[in-house]
Order: sequence, then structure tokens, then C-alpha cells
Amino acid sequence: MPGHTLYAYVDGIIGQSSAEDLEVTLETFVASRKWIVPAVWVVNDPAGHEPDFDQHVGINLELPDPAEEPSGWFNDIEELAVFLSELSGSVGCEFVIGIAEPHAGIAEDLFSIDAKEPNIQQLRQIIGVAT
Repeated sequence: MPGHTLYAYVDGIIGQSSAEDLEVTLETFVASRKWIVPAVWVVNDPAGHEPDFDQHVGINLELPDPAEEPSGWFNDIEELAVFLSELSGSVGCEFVIGIAEPHAGIAEDLFSIDAKEPNIQQLRQIIGVAT
């Protein structure tokens, strides 16, 4: 998927203080492992200046071109989903995983993550990864 980014953001409204705390937790997670797909970064970006706007807080991961997918690249997404599920239980918020095409301004939410164990097979199917 050249030019596509997988995003995993808080689903809903989060206060600035909570967003900053979550940002630190996410930075620690990103730094804690070796990523197969190395273009991974934490996002803490207010979507608007009013308190009722969602604040984009989460992780972006640049998806590899299908012809150039490194072996095991989906493990990055699987570990991210499991981490966010555990985090959801401890911080009390849900997350959403989606795919964006930043240059076209298109984004689509695809998969919700809460404190329950994520259905990795379903996530694979939604993203279009061969089993």
C-alpha cells in the first residue's frame, strides 16, 4: 500500500492532560521494541481548538508496499493491537485502527480496540493480510 499509513488513535474525546500522559506511554512502547516496519511515530495532535473536537492521540505506522512487505511485518500491527487492548483496560478509553492515505486526505476507521483481547484474525482480514 504505497503512501498508506495505519493509524491507531484514541476513539473519542480526551483531555489535554490525559493526552500528554498517554503520549509518554505510547513513546515508551514505540521505543521498547524493534519494529519490522521502521516508520513508526506517536501522534498528539488536536483536531480543533474547541474542547468538543477529538484530539488525535495514538500511533502511526507507515505500511509497506505489498510488493515489498518484509517478512513478519504484520507482527508490528498485532503487537500494537495487543498493547492498545491492555492500555485500554488501564486508562479506560477505546482505540480505533484505520488506514489513511495522507496525500489524498482520506482516512477510514476499520477496527475498534477495547479492553477485550483483540481478534487478530479479523484484523488481518480487514487489512487484507494473507493468513
